[in-house]
Amino acid sequence: MKKSRPAETRKNRAPANFVPVVSAAHEPLTPTKKIAMTRDQIRNYIGHLGVASRIDDDGDIVVVLDADQDFGHNVTIWVLVSENRLSFIANAEGYRPQGDLLYIANRHNDRRNYPTAVVRGEEVRFEYSFFISEEVSDEYITNCIRTTMSSVWSGFRDLEKETLQ
Repeated sequence: MKKSRPAETRKNRAPANFVPVVSAAHEPLTPTKKIAMTRDQIRNYIGHLGVASRIDDDGDIVVVLDADQDFGHNVTIWVLVSENRLSFIANAEGYRPQGDLLYIANRHNDRRNYPTAVVRGEEVRFEYSFFISEEVSDEYITNCIRTTMSSVWSGFRDLEKETLQ
């Protein structure tokens, strides 16, 4: 005769470290208060980080990170601001990694989650976006900017190191 398991093991149970998220019934999935960021607000956050920026002809924020001994190319980061999206697109001026660009970008993306390496034409770029659908602190926005700019620089530096090996 086949033995059955105790009743408590037959139910779907959450892992021991599971913390349930409790929300009010009928709470809307989208925020009721519209959150809008402006280019000037984001540029102000960048300035508070001690980073110079300018506005390009398209109205986007442009930050240039100067070449140094770790990576010998200037890195230009365009910061695009919409109502609830903060996007970063980065290019290293004159940088052409040796090898198959798709392989290099995919290898980066396999090893790191952030920022995303993409191939555009004959170059590898880094891109990343934050979707901000509710009010967040100034520190959160500042950290988004700081970590993305730092990760972009590290991404190019690491691509260069990996292609030289």
